[in-house]
Amino acid sequence: MAFLGVLLCFLLAPIAGGQEADAGPDPFDEALAKIQRNELSAAVADLERLRAEGDRRAAAALGAVYVRLDRHADALEVLEPLIEEHDDPGVLYNAGRAAVGVGDFDRGLDMLRRSAELAPGSPAVRELGVLLGRGGDYVGAFPYLRRWSTLHPEDEEARLLAAVAAVQLERAPDAEAMLSDLAQDDPGVQLLWGQTLLLKGEPYAALGYLEPLVADAPEAMQADVRRASARAHMMAGESNKAIDVLEGHAEGNPQLTLQLAQAHYQNGDVQQALGLLQPFAERIAATPDRSSGGSLAGSIVLEHGRLLLTDDRPDEALPYLRMATEIIPREKLAWQSLGQALAASGDNDGARQAIARFQQLADDEGRQAPNQVDVERNDPTAKQLRLAFEKLTAGEDEEALRILEQESVLNPEDARIPLLASRVLLSLQRPGEALRAVELSLELRPTTDGLYQRGAVLMSLQRLDEAEESLRAALESNPEHSPTLNDLAVLLMNQNRRDEARTLLARALEIWPEDPVAKQNLDRLDG
Repeated sequence: MAFLGVLLCFLLAPIAGGQEADAGPDPFDEALAKIQRNELSAAVADLERLRAEGDRRAAAALGAVYVRLDRHADALEVLEPLIEEHDDPGVLYNAGRAAVGVGDFDRGLDMLRRSAELAPGSPAVRELGVLLGRGGDYVGAFPYLRRWSTLHPEDEEARLLAAVAAVQLERAPDAEAMLSDLAQDDPGVQLLWGQTLLLKGEPYAALGYLEPLVADAPEAMQADVRRASARAHMMAGESNKAIDVLEGHAEGNPQLTLQLAQAHYQNGDVQQALGLLQPFAERIAATPDRSSGGSLAGSIVLEHGRLLLTDDRPDEALPYLRMATEIIPREKLAWQSLGQALAASGDNDGARQAIARFQQLADDEGRQAPNQVDVERNDPTAKQLRLAFEKLTAGEDEEALRILEQESVLNPEDARIPLLASRVLLSLQRPGEALRAVELSLELRPTTDGLYQRGAVLMSLQRLDEAEESLRAALESNPEHSPTLNDLAVLLMNQNRRDEARTLLARALEIWPEDPVAKQNLDRLDG
């Protein structure tokens, strides 16, 4: 009910500066009273008359009522002139909904975003989250839904939608925060808890929520419930139970069929698994644009190829495994299986190349610390930072920046994101943007790394006095920060301040005697 009260304020949002009060009842107030009593036809008649008399407040309210009555084209006709005169968040909110109502989705989103910028508490924030989420844009939807849910924790529907987006984005901590105070006996909440616990790697805890739902969940939820329940059983090594959950419910559903095939394979029945996947795999193979099926299509042809390889049919497996490496090129299992099939078919050179690619992907994955998986389950941003850093070190700067830009939308208060973005932007030779990024990072949370990065960016901009100041501030924060010692030494060397530079390099080598950068700089100094 609290949300309805907030919404009503924006539905009626009159533009400030309306008519002056007089001795008698204000006709506009009487029209608003009719709206609150849901006497909409009478209110429309009053508001249309007042609008014709030049009452701008009546025009704003009339547009809002037209939206409620699904008269979206009429609403736009009334509200657009008001927007041209003045950007009012309430008017923009109603006009945005009207634009979406007539099918102009992009324009509607633009108006809603303007409303949300002008009034962070505007119901436009909620509307944006709902619209983007329904369109599958969970990256765009989640920040709005989270913001609205923080402002209005009583809005359980919005919190539920925010939890759905968090699960889709594999952000278990955010999903837990949204679910914690909702009605725990609600089937939708129970499903989301099960999915969240799967993200955390806790299949048995997830089954505590999911198993009762298999029999009792509403029909519209059955596919999602069975998918999550089967995944939990598979994670727990209970393939026979996964088969029981999926058998008779997977027909025509490629995702459930894939899971059922995997369960049969895990249970030792290769032929049954092959029979299930073959129609889907052949359909994907016959599709001109195979990548259009996304990762699900890649997973199906990969699993089918692996099953054929297991059945000692490597020549038949090869086309499917090659498809898998094209659709999901960073899936190491696809390259490993392709290498095995090529070797079994006698193509040793091709096998070596495929296995080399598999090893490269495995090495990238192996760079994670032993506890990194657990860390990333509880800190989704850490995973995105790792992926972006891997792209940066591989020379894929633009992809690294894309990852960071997406994560900054989801987690705008995390200082680590603009800090790494600054490094990427500097690598892209965009030092002005790199400086703005590191300044944002320091504003969010001052760190030694941030001070060092600002110094490095300022050096690239030849603002050497400011660079030295920032680097010395970094050393005050951490006197043993090796990158700062080395960069400040280089700055001093270039200014012919050799004794100060030597002192810094000597300190760097005391900290790490094998420091190659310090050794190289010292050789330059002595050369």
